[in-house]
Amino acid sequence: MISYNDIIQYIEAGLTPGEIKVELENQVYSVQNPTSWTLGLMQDAIGDDLTRSVAQIIKVAGEADPLIYSAFIALSTVGLQLYSEERQAMIEQLGAGNLSQEQIAVVKELGVKQEPAFPDVSEQDVVDCIKQKAIDQCRTDMAAILQPVQAKSSAVNAWLDALDTSGMTVAVVEAYCASLLASSDGNP
Repeated sequence: MISYNDIIQYIEAGLTPGEIKVELENQVYSVQNPTSWTLGLMQDAIGDDLTRSVAQIIKVAGEADPLIYSAFIALSTVGLQLYSEERQAMIEQLGAGNLSQEQIAVVKELGVKQEPAFPDVSEQDVVDCIKQKAIDQCRTDMAAILQPVQAKSSAVNAWLDALDTSGMTVAVVEAYCASLLASSDGNP
């Protein structure tokens, strides 16, 4: 669900609710991709040439390191998850000097997937959010208007509750009441 804070920058920029919806739809965040990548899945995702290069690099490195060899076997059979820090570091290490930084980034991205920050947001959701902000602002503004009135009312009532009218004339009581109402804060 969106909040006004999610869209305020777009409102201030003068975007329409439809344009705000598009902006929200374009917002994504990265999460771990738990896919177990086989060489076949990699081919589909990053193409034959880069997959072939990755396989060759891992195969050669696996001749000297049994852990890397097991990674090659996993890629060839059940798949290998690439999202962990260790696997991301392995991609960097094996790619250094063998792949371009762009290619390394492409392979590392297999371990990450993009999720929408605001799935299924509609233009009506944006409109409803703006309406709710208007209502909330009205309540805030009304509270700001009422606060001094309520404070004055409390003060007037306190003075009236404590007033001893036994030695006062009607005119004096009326004048006292009028002075309380005329004061800015309800105090005599």
